[in-house]
Order: sequence, then C-alpha cells, then structure tokens
Amino acid sequence: MGVKNDGGLPKEAKKILQSLASAWDDVIDSSTLEVIPIKGAMTNAVFQVNWSTEKGKLPQKVLLRIYGEGVEVFFDRSDEIRTFECMSKHGQGPRLLGRFPNGRVEEFIHARTLSACDLRDPEISALIAIKLKEFHDLHMPGPKNVILWNRLRNWLSASKRLCSPDEAKAFRLDAIELEISLLEKELSGENQNVGFCHNDLQYGNIMIDEETRSITIIDYEYSCYNPVAFDLANHFCEMAADYHTETPHVLDYDKYPGLEERQRFVRAYLSSSGNEPSNVVVQQMVEDAEKYTLASHLFWGLWGIISEKVNEIDFEYMEYARQRFQQYWSSKSVLLENSKDVAEDGISGCALGLMVAWWTDFGRWQARLGSAALILGIVGNICIAFLFFPVARGSSVSQLIGLTSECSVKYQIWLGHIVMTLFTAHDLCYIVYLATTDRISELTDHTI
Repeated sequence: MGVKNDGGLPKEAKKILQSLASAWDDVIDSSTLEVIPIKGAMTNAVFQVNWSTEKGKLPQKVLLRIYGEGVEVFFDRSDEIRTFECMSKHGQGPRLLGRFPNGRVEEFIHARTLSACDLRDPEISALIAIKLKEFHDLHMPGPKNVILWNRLRNWLSASKRLCSPDEAKAFRLDAIELEISLLEKELSGENQNVGFCHNDLQYGNIMIDEETRSITIIDYEYSCYNPVAFDLANHFCEMAADYHTETPHVLDYDKYPGLEERQRFVRAYLSSSGNEPSNVVVQQMVEDAEKYTLASHLFWGLWGIISEKVNEIDFEYMEYARQRFQQYWSSKSVLLENSKDVAEDGISGCALGLMVAWWTDFGRWQARLGSAALILGIVGNICIAFLFFPVARGSSVSQLIGLTSECSVKYQIWLGHIVMTLFTAHDLCYIVYLATTDRISELTDHTI
C-alpha cells in the first residue's frame, strides 16, 4: 500500500523528487506523490515513488534508496557510488538521478524483480548465469585484488567490538579468525579465476524484462573483485532463502540446488563465452563453488551480527547469523578434506587433527552424543533386567527352558561382555557430551 504524500522522507530527498517531477510535462501535480515501500531490502530502506500523469499515460516512477544506519561498516559508500555510476555507464543498471547525504534517487527499471521460485526455473537460471558471466568480465577502475579475506577479518573485528561477551561466546567468534585463515589457505591459488563480483546475488537483486527476457543485476553495495567461485557459491546459498515470507530470516537448506542443477548453471555460465566447456571443467568449477559456500556462510554470518547492532530494519539478523554459522560448522569437514592441516605452530598433527575435527562437528554431534549416552544406558539396563538375571544359573527361567549349568555360565559371560561394552560406551559419550556443553561440574561429579 502506498502513502499519498512525502511525509517522513528526508527534506533533501523531497527537493530532488520535486525537481524531477517538475521536469516531466505529463505529471499532473509534482507535489502529490505516492510512496510505496519495497519489501525484502535488508541493508537499505527502498521505496517506489509514483506521480499521477495525464489521462492515458503511465505514471512516472523513480526508486528512492535511503541508506541503512551504520552500514558503512560493511563497505565504503563512496566506492559504492563510483561503482553504481560506472555500472550505469556500462549499461548494466539504473541511472543515478540524484544524491542526498543519506541516500539517492535512481531510475526505475520497468522490469519484474525475481521471486525465490524464479531462481529454480531452468530458463531464468540460465539467463542469470549468462548475465553473471558478463558482470564478472567487466573492467572496473581500481586495483583488481581479492577483497574477500580482508573484508571478513574487518567484519570479524567489528562483530567482536559490537557483541557482548555472551554473544561472542555463543557465536564462537574467537575461533573464526583461524577459520578465515584456513579458508584463505585452502581456497586461494594462482589459477583461481578472479572477476568483478556482485557478492550478493539474491533474487531481490535480479530483474527480468518479461518481453525481452533480458536480465538486470542491481544493488552493488558489496561488489568488488573476488574469486568468481565465491559469487557462484553466494548465489547457490541464496536459493535456501525466501525473504517474502512471514519468517524471512529462516533458511531452508533442503532447497539448496542439487548437483545437476549446479552443473547446469555452471555450464550455462561457461558456455556464454562461445566455447562449450568440457565436463571436467564444469565439475571443477562446481566443486570450487561448493567449497566457497563456507566463505559465504562466514561472510553473511558476520554480516548478520553487525546488522543486528547497527541496522533498524525489521529482520531477525541474529537468528539469520546463527543459521549461517551452523551451516558452516556442519559442512566444513565434508567440503575441506585437508582441513586438519591448518596450523604450523608446533602442535602435533594428530592432536591438531582431533581438535579441528571436534570443532568442526561440534554443532552437529553435540546433541547426538547426549542421545547416544541415553540410549546406550537404557539398552544396558534392559540387557541386565531381561536377559542377564532371568537366565542366571539355577533360575526358574533357565530350568524352564532346560538350559544346562555350563551353557548358563557361557551365556552370562558372553552377555556380561556386551553389557560392559554398552556401559563403557555410555560413559564415554556422556563425559564428552558434558565436556562439550561446558558442564564441568557435572563432568567432575560423574567421573568421581
């Protein structure tokens, strides 16, 4: 629903809007405008502004973007403006119509913003892949260095500064520095393909002209030079999101694209240059992108923490961050086969491997250890109650079934070993479970 006035808008924005509307001959009244909030924006507040025109003509429209409070911690706004202007010159996005201290007015693109389900449409997905390759091949001014790792470290520092001690502990921020170094070591290489990346290719930043089927990529706040596999990874991860539900922060990784879908996207991406890629080349890029999903999870996990502290947009940023970090820890060991070889500080490889494995599977296995301890204890007690004592030598049950004294002894010895093994496994699982949940006092009581 739109608002039929400009109340609440910054006065500098009102002046620009008034100036623009006055320059259009078909606008009936430049002071009467309709302001429509656009849902799904999580960094800035975005509005569609409409003016009624003479009968038979379509209304005049612009896009008004008001920058989010404190979001300069994520990127340099002057760099973002230069990128926006450069993209406009390349014909890649909307024109800049005006700027004011905390926002700008942009050309309104007469195209449809994609929805979450559009990303799964094979035709639209192929068009996105082709457009993304064109985006990556742009020659933008400035250095062509990879920004990802320094940006992650800067965001980590900001997260630590903004978080309470309890929040920092819950998100395990002290461990993230090592993880960033690990990923940089594992994923960087001389042969990696670096291009100008969007770094936020969610469906809300992609538009399609229904008539021409042309794709436009918008919103370049996070754009910079990075490994193109990271941009692909970001796009794949965004398929788990739908920001237009009642719970826009909730991610569903069951919707993450399967292997065939990712291969199809990569093949369309590589084929857009005019050469048909081999299956080996396609698979290599798919695997590279899959590994870079780890960097994506850290990237947006840290973003969520900072956004909760500096942004007033109604969004559950902390819960979003928790999901991204959880996905990182649960998938790291699968995606990084050599993740145990992460340090060269004198710690033995064996001990370090155990430590990394423990940290890697922490979130996924912690609950299972508690459940396993409970189940093992129950099974052990059942064995004693229903299998051990009833067939003891001389018992009524052993006499009833005709079990000889010699067989009864062998049976008890054999079952005794099983019961001992069950309770030993129970104790080990329980001790590790207590240790990993910081319940040291209970661990001491248990071992005593």
